[in-house]
Amino acid sequence: MLHIVQVVLSGIAEIPRLLFAEAEAESHYVECTKQYWPRAYSEYCEQNGVRDCFSSAKAFVNTFDPAEKSNINYWIVKPEDMGLDKLDLNPLGAKPDKNCQEHIQQPGSPKGDSGPPSPIIPLEEQKEIDERFRTPEWKEYVEFIKKISGGGRSEFHLFTRNDWRQEVYSNSTNFEYWDWVAAKIDNCIVKVQNAGYTVFEDPDHPGEYRFKTPDGIVSEISCNTKGEAWCHAGVHLDG
Repeated sequence: MLHIVQVVLSGIAEIPRLLFAEAEAESHYVECTKQYWPRAYSEYCEQNGVRDCFSSAKAFVNTFDPAEKSNINYWIVKPEDMGLDKLDLNPLGAKPDKNCQEHIQQPGSPKGDSGPPSPIIPLEEQKEIDERFRTPEWKEYVEFIKKISGGGRSEFHLFTRNDWRQEVYSNSTNFEYWDWVAAKIDNCIVKVQNAGYTVFEDPDHPGEYRFKTPDGIVSEISCNTKGEAWCHAGVHLDG
């Protein structure tokens, strides 16, 4: 059997990992969960009295707010039914062909502080990877961010157009403004979750959200959306 594990963060799908051994695939699923949501996953296991295993990781991911589009997909296919050379994984963002072995990854750990490790990507597929921000899913996500962040304003107050222009002038980004905001929010969420921050609904103001630091300090600011609360957590983390 061919086991396919794919991480999706805020609508952005990473290249799938293909593994032939079930135990390795399940272990990789757990590693992905611990890598992207280490503190939250640990707390989930402790609070629910479950073990750090595949079934627990799946249950944890199922608790995510669908609006955040955070997930880990897991598929099982039969290579003998279709052949690896004919296996169509276009919907997953990968094409196992003569380079299939370059996609088969063993469970690993993060390298340095640059974020999750990337799979080895054949050069002929690099263009497809680079265009992931042009997908309909990404455009839909940007419109969602624009709606909840901008409202009647022409900019998001935490990531202003002036800040965006500075990055454009310094060749740090090629994004249009709202694409840049959406990417910044994504980066904030991943960064502060890895640092152990959490976001919760304000018990005193239903429908609003606050963040909590790894030390248990609760923010004084109450935000209208989870995304904004995560961004405030990112500002707090950066000092």
